[in-house]
Amino acid sequence: MMRQAIGDLFTLAKGRKAPEVFLESVPGVERYIQIEDLRSDDELKYANDPKGTIVESTDICIAWDGANAGTVGYGLSGLIGSTIARLRPVDERSIFTPYVARFLQNQFSVLNQSTTGATIPHVSRDKLMGLSLILPGYDEQCRIAAILDKADAIRVKRYETIKESDKYLQAVFYDSFGDPVTNSKGQPEKPVAQLATVTTGNTPSRQNLAYYGGHIEWIKSDNINTPSHLLTEASEGLSLEGLRVARSAPAGSTLVTCIAGSPSCIGNAAFTDRKVSFNQQINALTPKPGIEPEFIYAVTLYSKARIQSASTNGMKGMVSKGALEQVRFILPPHEQREKFIGIFHKLMTLRKRLDSSARDADALYSSLAQRAFQGQL
Repeated sequence: MMRQAIGDLFTLAKGRKAPEVFLESVPGVERYIQIEDLRSDDELKYANDPKGTIVESTDICIAWDGANAGTVGYGLSGLIGSTIARLRPVDERSIFTPYVARFLQNQFSVLNQSTTGATIPHVSRDKLMGLSLILPGYDEQCRIAAILDKADAIRVKRYETIKESDKYLQAVFYDSFGDPVTNSKGQPEKPVAQLATVTTGNTPSRQNLAYYGGHIEWIKSDNINTPSHLLTEASEGLSLEGLRVARSAPAGSTLVTCIAGSPSCIGNAAFTDRKVSFNQQINALTPKPGIEPEFIYAVTLYSKARIQSASTNGMKGMVSKGALEQVRFILPPHEQREKFIGIFHKLMTLRKRLDSSARDADALYSSLAQRAFQGQL
């Protein structure tokens, strides 16, 4: 079966910025589609632009600019914004849009990693239109797309269950101790410095290559901005010699992002189940005697707004070690904390099983997609 290029199957048109955007539907407007709308329908927007680019449900939408360039959505109708491009089938009778959209979703890393543009990355038109795929008959496209839809639904369900488990953990914390930001239950409070030892990370000199190696992970902020409660594995590590000049934290510490390009990232937190080193954007909270590591992590996680209130540096964000040490956290009685920690451990055990199940669902979908677009499904 011959492969066909996207450029032979679709025409490409860019969207444009609407002159006015509405948060509610009014007469004469269309749905206004931006990058976030490719993932969900949570926040609908509307616009009226006679010169705008319209998409129909048989078209494919692709994020054209920015960090998410290459993200694909389909089955949408309305006006597309300036960061979106439209792929329209040349012949709707021979192309089943969900089949090709699934193929393009599978090519996200290819498109995202081949972006062009010095300041704002955007999809390479030549790369996109040059991608080729096996295009079976229309009915076969429908059959394959249905199989992938079912596999993807399993995957989505797994991640929805993970989100629900996280919501439950937060609900248990709030029910037990109240809102830690407003201290709605009037719990005792203490500054962080009395609850944990604060350590600011650093970067061993890049001039000395001997400092870098595989002896210990060197954590960066992207390892903290994770859907899991635990740090993700670092892509870079330090040697034993590097560790001697670096700063590290033991297992049971909570790592917090305290310097970031965006204020919203300040206060992101993750729990560490192993000894790690880390860079200067991060502070580690290592519990003092009598303070449970699990409680420090949870109270840090849910007190993000208090940490952010200590941030300086305007458009970016920065919380110094001294400022973090002065942030006040609630400290409920030991007996209440112990009860919460028991539930925390049970939920973490459940979360590990859910994460494993989600990885299995990801692997199933990837395997099916690979076979599908090689003509083997």
